[in-house]
Amino acid sequence: MKHMTLSMLNSQRFSKPHCNPSITSLGTIQEYHNVLRKHGCTGCELGCQPDFYGPVVYRGNPEAKKIIIGEAPGLHEDKKGKPFVGPAGKLLDTLFTQAGWNIEKDWLITNCVFCRPKAPQGSGRQNLTPQSKHHQACRPYISQILSNMKPEIVVLLGKTAAQSIMEWPVSTRMSDIVGKIYIKEEWLDTIFYVMYHPAALLHNKGQVQHTTMNEAMNKHLLDLRQIIKELR
Repeated sequence: MKHMTLSMLNSQRFSKPHCNPSITSLGTIQEYHNVLRKHGCTGCELGCQPDFYGPVVYRGNPEAKKIIIGEAPGLHEDKKGKPFVGPAGKLLDTLFTQAGWNIEKDWLITNCVFCRPKAPQGSGRQNLTPQSKHHQACRPYISQILSNMKPEIVVLLGKTAAQSIMEWPVSTRMSDIVGKIYIKEEWLDTIFYVMYHPAALLHNKGQVQHTTMNEAMNKHLLDLRQIIKELR
């Protein structure tokens, strides 16, 4: 795990990221969306679930140099074919709007797993946490998208997204990684910044830790603005 301060990043001489050749037929994220939404994906069992609409690739600006990556789509996202359009997504939009961004123009939003991991009927849950095999199935897509888009910054929402993209062990604690910036050799021109997933704020609403987490989220958004400002 390589955590760096912004001054350390600015002093490092970045080289061009190496392109992952595992998927070469698709170039833009719009192409990924069109092809996967139309034809589906059989990289893992998530793409073969009953009553499933299809992979969810992105929303926002496909030309943006700032990307938000979450965990996986839920019911609302599966139906609409866009990530973060349910309650967590509405909160995300509100938080980033309050921080001064037009999220649809300034950011591209996606997930580290494109297909909804549906919970078994009768389990009392809507969705499950994606497993390692699901992340591995989507990894070529994510790698190629990041290599093609060359974002200046990627915000990783929640521990699952951070573990998946940075390839950290499952023992990684959110408290140790949140609010910090990282680099990864695969994409040396990109800064990765870890924040709480907005769903965590919704799940903790009414509990003691909600206030602390909400204050931390607001601070992280201020820090994020400063990081982006110093990149220019």
